[in-house]
Amino acid sequence: MIATLKSIHRHPIKSIGVETLASASLAQGRAMPLDRMWAVLHSVSKISPENGVAPWAKKPNFFIGRSHPELMCVTAETDGDTITLHHPRAASITFAPDTQGADLIDWLNALVPDAGHGPTEIVRAADAQFTDQADQYVSVLNTASLADLSAKTGRDLSPARFRGNLWVDGWAPFAETDIIGKDIKIGDVTLTTVTPIERCRATDTNTVTGERDIDILRALGEHYNTRDLGIFCKVTHSGTVAVGDKVEVL
Repeated sequence: MIATLKSIHRHPIKSIGVETLASASLAQGRAMPLDRMWAVLHSVSKISPENGVAPWAKKPNFFIGRSHPELMCVTAETDGDTITLHHPRAASITFAPDTQGADLIDWLNALVPDAGHGPTEIVRAADAQFTDQADQYVSVLNTASLADLSAKTGRDLSPARFRGNLWVDGWAPFAETDIIGKDIKIGDVTLTTVTPIERCRATDTNTVTGERDIDILRALGEHYNTRDLGIFCKVTHSGTVAVGDKVEVL
């Protein structure tokens, strides 16, 4: 079976909204464009932004789905300078993240009213986008791995739980772990596979209900003796990827 690119996703605001794309331009050494370009600080963040811009920092500094499961239900659409966020149990909001951040904070406070360390402000990445790794990677995940995990746990697990950028159809379950260090070509983009992605508790949350309904780390450990699902890759040759593109291991 020929492997193909099943879907493309990015998350303009870290942990607050997934956006699905038909295609994307990837640049050498960079993350997915606009992926985690913004993030929301909370009341005990150890970050001092300047004029709304902040350097890369570890995820505990941000208002994220691992701590606030309702955020896992948010979807996003970008349009020029604005982002629209949707949630199944809240009115949608359209705002410009660089100039109307207060509107987002009000929306989040209404969505998660008992947040503890609540949201305070949205910041833009100074250079390195707010991905979980300081290195600017693109994440690649395998639909067969997710299907196998779903079958073993008896759950229909949504890809949105795993916040991936590129989902590949046509590989065997967990075949992605066997190609670390190799290059892959998708469309006219070449990526070097770097490291597996260790998962966190955010993946426990149902992206429709906003409730934690499974222990993903335990399931990965019991069935596969790992905490990993997916791989981080570095773009080594710029170009465009599109849904349906052939995926080749070089």
